[in-house]
Amino acid sequence: MKLSIALAASLALHVVACAPEESSPMGDGATRSDASAARPDAATMDASGPSDSGVAPRDTGVAAQDTGVGDPYSAARDSCVAEINRYRAMLMLPPYERWREGEGCADQMARFDAMTGQPHNGFNMRVCSPGGMGQNECPRYGGPEALNGCLAQMWAEGPSPTGEWDIAHGHYLNMVGNYTYMGHRQNFTRVACGFSAGGWMVQNFQ
Repeated sequence: MKLSIALAASLALHVVACAPEESSPMGDGATRSDASAARPDAATMDASGPSDSGVAPRDTGVAAQDTGVGDPYSAARDSCVAEINRYRAMLMLPPYERWREGEGCADQMARFDAMTGQPHNGFNMRVCSPGGMGQNECPRYGGPEALNGCLAQMWAEGPSPTGEWDIAHGHYLNMVGNYTYMGHRQNFTRVACGFSAGGWMVQNFQ
């Protein structure tokens, strides 16, 4: 994609979509209010659209997470991908592949955002590679146990009226992964789920 597309996407990232506060079913049978208790500091979620800035990853001094043997988040990553694919199956969409090669960078982005306190900061700044073409993020959600509640809110945004990516429906559209962005068709096939201390969780789509 051209740089102008990435710049437009970057500008959109600073618009924050408020998470719904009413109770709603989650994948584990809990409710929205349960998720709120698990992460009392979380007031918002944020979705970022496609990005291909051509900017080389920079060294942030934040080491990438080892996602091989001994990965403390391995089960959480499996659960994350499975839950996203559960929603995709509702639309008869093929499952996303677990994008293992992108998980170290997803962790690094989650830790960078937690450190700076700014959602999508690592994605915008391309602090590592491979970082994907789209990102959803759950900031300060309390940990992997709260992820299903976050994903439920994202899915509840539903499709955009025009089929074009927009902030109001961005989480849902990234989970679906097949939409138009500034005239370009996006078709994601895999997702890398990243985690950090403090409950920051990202899903990078490619």
